[in-house]
Amino acid sequence: MFGKKSKQKAAYSLTLCDQSGAALQTLPLQALQLPEAAVLELSVLYFNDPEPCHIHRAAVHKRAMMELMERCPLGERVPLDGLTALQRRYFSDPAVAFVRITEDAP
Repeated sequence: MFGKKSKQKAAYSLTLCDQSGAALQTLPLQALQLPEAAVLELSVLYFNDPEPCHIHRAAVHKRAMMELMERCPLGERVPLDGLTALQRRYFSDPAVAFVRITEDAP
């Protein structure tokens, strides 16, 4: 009540779209599960660690999501071709053609 008020962190959603632009799935950005091969590749790239612990795994996921957000301006549909080869591998469903990141309302 009288303590410091904490600032709420912005939350983001990821929408996966098909070729026509129809939404296939919307999920919280942090809920995107990276394929194990991508986690291991990024762990080696970022930490030179081929067998990442849970701390490195969490850091890899957070950095991967931040880099994905850098490639995808908020609210814009970005074709998978606009992502790096590694980022394209985050999306295993062949129906996914576009991704869109949006900020959730507080």
